[in-house]
Amino acid sequence: MQYSFDLRDNRHYPTRFRLYPAAVAALEIPERLDGSLAFLAWGVILDYPAQYPDFVALLPSTVQSRVPEPLYLSGWGVVQFQSVTRGSIVVSPFHPRISRGDLVPLTDRHGKAVHFTREWEGTADSASQDYTFDFILEQPYSYMGLSVSSAGPIRLITNPADWVTLRQATDEVEKYGHDLTRSRQLVESQVD
Repeated sequence: MQYSFDLRDNRHYPTRFRLYPAAVAALEIPERLDGSLAFLAWGVILDYPAQYPDFVALLPSTVQSRVPEPLYLSGWGVVQFQSVTRGSIVVSPFHPRISRGDLVPLTDRHGKAVHFTREWEGTADSASQDYTFDFILEQPYSYMGLSVSSAGPIRLITNPADWVTLRQATDEVEKYGHDLTRSRQLVESQVD
């Protein structure tokens, strides 16, 4: 089962959903936009779930009973843009790390942060709204700043079973947090 949140109302988006630094995105950065853009997101925080009673009704009962606590997306959702007219992306890689820790930007030999950009040119019409998203990009492991102008729907599509309370997520990071190294998958796949 899936639930689709409408993210078009830019005035309320930042106060209802939090993305950075908790959320991780998986995205293949396209050469050009064809009118749509989509990427996977893990770790989105919904601060006011009670504002979505039809969504709350679909949550597991253990999570429903904790609303109005903020919720955490402990699984992959899809952020989907339609009628995209232009945009840009900045990717700033982090230093490779063997273990988790602080996110340290990769720098050049002069100590200046390395970043890559892509601009998708176009013109925004009167129906377009500008949206800005900040994420941790999964590959390459980086900070990602995404700006998009869109005249169409923008949705976050998730499975209600993937949501837990933010408290659960912070208390049990190894169970609910993004599994960057896929260590949970490795343990689950081991045969006796």
